[in-house]
Amino acid sequence: MSTFIRKEADYALRIAVYLAGTGTRVKMQDLCLNLGLTRPVVAKVIQDLKRHHIITSRTGRYGGLSLAVSPESLSVYDVLAAMNSNSSLNTCLDDPQFCRLQAICRISDFLCQLQQEFFDRLRQVPLSDLVFDERQLSTLAQQHVAKKT
Repeated sequence: MSTFIRKEADYALRIAVYLAGTGTRVKMQDLCLNLGLTRPVVAKVIQDLKRHHIITSRTGRYGGLSLAVSPESLSVYDVLAAMNSNSSLNTCLDDPQFCRLQAICRISDFLCQLQQEFFDRLRQVPLSDLVFDERQLSTLAQQHVAKKT
């Protein structure tokens, strides 16, 4: 089974949560280093997040990336939707004509309810609830280096 949240959407969540935790502008190279992400994928994700007004960027000496809105007003769903990760659990939920059993299908009813609950839950969780800090990232980086040696 493939995952519901694609790699780019996962990166987008990590980036947005990281920016929420810093509260300042962050250079792309620092973001990649601290989150263990590759620059090419991060660049693509950043473009998607900028297009959906989730993050802003500024060039120059004092430039960097930051959230465009407060982390309290930005939900997990907002970030996933910006990355086109708001897919349906099943084709029949998007296109009732897809299945001839639609009128009597309890599976469809169950999946529809489950999907609605899932999306509602994603909408309820602000990024501010998921923030991790530099100290935690530093500890993880040290543990990762220790495992390699």
